[in-house]
Amino acid sequence: MGKHGELLETVKIREMAKCVETMLEKSLDAFNEENSAQAGMVFTMDNQVDNIYFTSFELLSKYVAEHPADALYVLHLGTVLRKIERSGDHCNNIMEEIVFYLDARVLKHQKKDK
Repeated sequence: MGKHGELLETVKIREMAKCVETMLEKSLDAFNEENSAQAGMVFTMDNQVDNIYFTSFELLSKYVAEHPADALYVLHLGTVLRKIERSGDHCNNIMEEIVFYLDARVLKHQKKDK
């Protein structure tokens, strides 16, 4: 797993990426099948991704305090985490568009608990 494998496990980057991958698959399936039934699952998964992302800040900050020589790596890892989280937001937006297209319900700009 390499030098930083333990840190990657701690911040749950693989879990986060897998969650976003599933979100994209569900969104594409919903579009192809014209079925918005998976929307709730995608929105819930987006909340999980957000939780992992926001929890990672404290973990990264503790890690860099203990390993100052790895600060640049931690900054880059934070950027990767942010981009994965943003990808989850895009999946969420795709699902909102699908719900609008199929069910004529506007979910944009509402609170997270859709």
